[in-house]
Amino acid sequence: MTRVQSAIEIDAPPERVWAVVMDPRRLADWVTIHRRVDDVPARLTRGSTFEQTLNLRGAHLHVLWTVVDLEEPRRAVWEGQGPAHSRASIV
Repeated sequence: MTRVQSAIEIDAPPERVWAVVMDPRRLADWVTIHRRVDDVPARLTRGSTFEQTLNLRGAHLHVLWTVVDLEEPRRAVWEGQGPAHSRASIV
């Protein structure tokens, strides 16, 4: 299994950062292969789901994301299910 881990420090209050990173409509701002997002609730809470379409080498991939853990405004965990039983997790 491949694991990618990264961390940065942002000079802004946690609540401002939270509002941006917890808005799936902003995914295009930092995910280069992002194409669209559908079925996004007004506010993400534990159990919320939405679908993201990615484009990898010309192929569209659909990932169903679920918010599985939430400690606002400090930590959230999204788990994704994609094609061919692929899985992803974002913390």
